[in-house]
Amino acid sequence: MLFRSPIIAHSVSTGTKTYFLRAIANGTESKDAEYCQKLFMEELSRAESIFNAEVIGGITDNCNTMECTRRMLQDDLPELYFYGCNSHLLNLVGQNLTDDWIKTQIVQVQNYFWNNDYPSGRLKELKGKRPVVPSDTRWNSQLDCFESYLLNQTKYLEISTESRANMPLSTKEIIQRNEIYSKLTEAVGILRPVAHYLDKVLSNMKALA
Repeated sequence: MLFRSPIIAHSVSTGTKTYFLRAIANGTESKDAEYCQKLFMEELSRAESIFNAEVIGGITDNCNTMECTRRMLQDDLPELYFYGCNSHLLNLVGQNLTDDWIKTQIVQVQNYFWNNDYPSGRLKELKGKRPVVPSDTRWNSQLDCFESYLLNQTKYLEISTESRANMPLSTKEIIQRNEIYSKLTEAVGILRPVAHYLDKVLSNMKALA
């Protein structure tokens, strides 16, 4: 039997190289700001001891718990710098710019082609692109989902006319509605610049690793 438990991980960067410190499973501990602050302080001491170096700041993601953690750390350690993650912020921008209605429609279609053998096999025969279903933890996945839909749309239309596809009427209507295709094309145009700069930030981070 598999059990899922939240993980809190820490690493340290010199500016030119990044080192993994430790990943800790929460267990029965609540992943609140006080707990995250406690772990940060422990890892700060370990980093300074292991690398014989002085820590000058910290970076976290941007959920409410982490924002609270940063404020608490800044109060206790005013000599250090604390920031949110720029990559995460850009990904959140992309999510906020995504129309929830259009995302729901597109994900319904993508899930249909993911989870049903005949349409999935036919899409492969037609040399379509593997459908992408977005994940909040995989950056730029909303754009990847939308772009893969646009690339596959004519093939989706062809498969929707086949009786063996046994496609639900609501899914078929999404594929056949010009309004949805038009709104999706507009959404992709808005998301591409955000994705471009997110990729640049990630590329810079990898260059430093």
